[in-house]
Amino acid sequence: MLRRSMGVSRLALALATLVATAPVLAAGPDGAAMEQYLRSKHYMDRLFKLGIYWDRNVLQRQQQCQENYEVEPTTFMLLDPPQFEAGNPVPVHGIWQQRFRLSRCGETVTYNAIAVAKSGNVELQPQVPGESRAGPSLIKDLYEQAVAVESANMTEAKGDCKKVLVTDTWVSLPPAPRVLGGQTIDNVWEEEWTMDRCGTEFQMSFCFKPSAQQSGVDWAPRNCNSL
Repeated sequence: MLRRSMGVSRLALALATLVATAPVLAAGPDGAAMEQYLRSKHYMDRLFKLGIYWDRNVLQRQQQCQENYEVEPTTFMLLDPPQFEAGNPVPVHGIWQQRFRLSRCGETVTYNAIAVAKSGNVELQPQVPGESRAGPSLIKDLYEQAVAVESANMTEAKGDCKKVLVTDTWVSLPPAPRVLGGQTIDNVWEEEWTMDRCGTEFQMSFCFKPSAQQSGVDWAPRNCNSL
């Protein structure tokens, strides 16, 4: 049975149209200022610090790495147009999704963030690592309604540990017309998620399709070919 995540079409469905960083933004001073900000040291430092935080504090990766870390923005999607004030290079309003690679000690990982500009400050809100196409609301549904349930069904870890982290995501079937339940549906895709529960790794498959009745995404915690 497919489950529905409503009100996320802007963040989830539109991820199919992610464009490369150095995007073509709206014409005018705000668009030009935004392109400049996305290339700025201030923004690169923010991505760098977020990547280090996820590496060392959340996922506990490469904690002994002494080599230089490198950050590389890869894809970008504008969700709410930026606004700037005269003389301030940092946007005072705007929302966008940013995907970036963090390289260190012979390994490269992909992280994602939602950037929210407000009152001259840009707050980066981390999303799940990897190549998932899902937006924040959809990710929340997957975690609460599927990942947490699967974790609860696992053999209890030692002590009271129940901490579950998403460590990687990738698209196993790209968006395409697919037959589900005898009906051909456009833009169906499938993802694989890797999770860590108190040191025990497990994986889940998710099948996604546009909702037929309202804007949003229907999903099921299984392979698309099993639907």
